[in-house]
Amino acid sequence: MNNNILGFYKPHEGPDELVEVLKTDDYGELYLEIPTSLRNRAEVVVGNIFKGEIAGITDAEGNITKKIGEDADMEVKNYWNELHIDNEDAKKHGLKEGDYLKVVLSRIVQYGEERSL
Repeated sequence: MNNNILGFYKPHEGPDELVEVLKTDDYGELYLEIPTSLRNRAEVVVGNIFKGEIAGITDAEGNITKKIGEDADMEVKNYWNELHIDNEDAKKHGLKEGDYLKVVLSRIVQYGEERSL
């Protein structure tokens, strides 16, 4: 059985790279959907903070069209599958709903403790 389907097995070492489309919640904040495999493996709950890098805006295939390369903290808000981008970061980099965003997640803060992904 391939445990990766459920997300309990990480097929590689190092940070997790996501390329997801930016969506807007009911309050106008931008977020990325956290893939099920990462949610399961990291046991993500609302209030968790992911630490990593906003690598850039990409096309649908994940090719960077605008490099950003800036460290960022991204919080799981509203629902356990919504990884929110800070409003100031979004404004600073001109992010908008519908953009594909590449983020590199290396650490998570849960219940006050920080650990590697």
